Amino acid sequence: MSLTVSVPALRDGSILVHIGPYKTGSTALQMAMAEDRERLAEAGVVYPGPKYRVMRPGWALLGRPAAGAEPVDIAVWDGFAAEVRAAAEAGSRVCISTEDFASLTAAQVAKLVADLGPDRVHLLLVARRIDRLLPSGWQERVKSWNETRTYDEFLHDVLDEGSTASVATTFWRNHGVDSQLRRWTAALPPEQITLIVADESDRTRTPVTVEALLGLPAGFLKPAPVENVSLAYDRIELIRRANVQAKELGLSPRLRRELLNFGLMYGLRDAPATPTDQSIPLLPRWAAERAASLGERRAHHVEEAAARGVRVIGDPDLLRVDADAIAAPDAEVPSLLTLDTAAHAVTGVVAAAVRLEDAARKLNNKPNDKPNDGHNRRPAPAPGLDAYPGRQLLGEIGWRVRRRIPIVGRR
Repeated sequence: MSLTVSVPALRDGSILVHIGPYKTGSTALQMAMAEDRERLAEAGVVYPGPKYRVMRPGWALLGRPAAGAEPVDIAVWDGFAAEVRAAAEAGSRVCISTEDFASLTAAQVAKLVADLGPDRVHLLLVARRIDRLLPSGWQERVKSWNETRTYDEFLHDVLDEGSTASVATTFWRNHGVDSQLRRWTAALPPEQITLIVADESDRTRTPVTVEALLGLPAGFLKPAPVENVSLAYDRIELIRRANVQAKELGLSPRLRRELLNFGLMYGLRDAPATPTDQSIPLLPRWAAERAASLGERRAHHVEEAAARGVRVIGDPDLLRVDADAIAAPDAEVPSLLTLDTAAHAVTGVVAAAVRLEDAARKLNNKPNDKPNDGHNRRPAPAPGLDAYPGRQLLGEIGWRVRRRIPIVGRR
């Protein structure tokens, strides 16, 4: 199938809904759009919201927030949808983007389309090679969803025939081309769907397509700094093991999010590269053969979608892979980290704990609604680690760890 070159602009008042999914270059696009909100508005395009992607409204529609975040009432989505629809009715093209929409159920997809307008919504999604998605997907789960599985355990849970693991359900709900199209074509006609086949050698395909759909001149979107960078295997393995310890220590989702997602991970991200850094390895032979079989199936689903009227940009053959080309000998799981990298990791956790302490101090210094004896009273601590401010929290965690792990060499 030849590459689709010409992409006509959507009509005025259209709403482009970009759903990713995760690990398909979404963050780079979102950051570029967020950085250029004012210029986009001048060009007649609205990129709504204060964040780089649709976070809280997306969580509200999906019915669950990010790990450790507070639940969001559906009213937040309803209000956001009304604002988007109003902008479109005023004649602007609107683009909303969040990978959370890739996880919507059929009923949630139907609500999104009904709330925004069936005649206005145009879906954009990306299909990427499965052998590239697997290591990226595992890393993202470790970084953002407190994943404790090793890379090998993750591969088995996702790829094994008949797997009923929840991680497999989540992965294929996001990246299953056929299941995505079933859910969305139940609410939208195929001609209102654009599917991009990712080209690993050309990272401009998605932003160029978005520019065309939104009626923007080529090159309008400028690359912006991206925070969602990949980490070396040893650094991701440290976060995974910290996730295991956090789970065994009983840290709440909120504390895991603050200390690990916004502390440890940021510290490791900021640590300079070292000679010992290594990428997450290619697939073991059994996984490579399974990925090749799935790649063939995914390419076939894309070809079927094109035959039904879905606009396909790119060559479905790019989803097909040779097992021999992507297979690698089993790699050892990293067990060492340089002192410099470890120091950055510790600094990140300490900085997160200090932020928690500062937030607790501001909360405790907030005047009470009712007068008291003239002194602000510290609220009675709730049981568990959430009750501790930053520095005390680190001390309490350290004490609990020392109770569990013998200190070698202590007499």
